[in-house]
Order: sequence, then C-alpha cells, then structure tokens
Amino acid sequence: MKWIAISGSWRKTNKKVEKDVRRTVGKIIKNGDGIISGGALGVDYFTLDEAMKLNPNSKNIKIILPARLNIFTKHFFKRAKEGVIIVLAK
Repeated sequence: MKWIAISGSWRKTNKKVEKDVRRTVGKIIKNGDGIISGGALGVDYFTLDEAMKLNPNSKNIKIILPARLNIFTKHFFKRAKEGVIIVLAK
C-alpha cells in the first residue's frame, strides 16, 4: 500500500475542486492505497469524507494534525464559536 497525502485550501474551494478531489480520492482508495490528510476544512474535509464513504472502516486513512492535540482542539472550538465550523454532538 502506498500512502498519498492530500491537503489544500479551505478558503478557495468550489464545486469543481470538490469534484476533482473526490474523484482523485476514489481512484486512490479503489487502488488499495491510503490517504494522509491534515484534517482541516475544505480540501482536507472533502478528502476524508470521500475516503470514509468509500471505506467506512477507515483503515486507509491517516490524519496528521498541524499542531499538538490540545492546541488544535482549542483552535477548533474557537472557530466553532465563530460559526466557521459546525460541531455535531451525539
């Protein structure tokens, strides 16, 4: 298995970018390879969402956070408060 990293902008996405990312992820997963992403919004989100749809057990996904978990979590919830991120709680 090869691991392929996909990451990109969350500020400058559109339907074409989303379609291209999802198509690329589909090819990677169907080939039996894995996805590495940063777990951000935009391109990273499209990547991980598509990978999980195609392989729900997520054995072919690695998320590398851009900061220590406590810093990432603090920033995540700050952005949620601002309305940039929607947090869905179970």
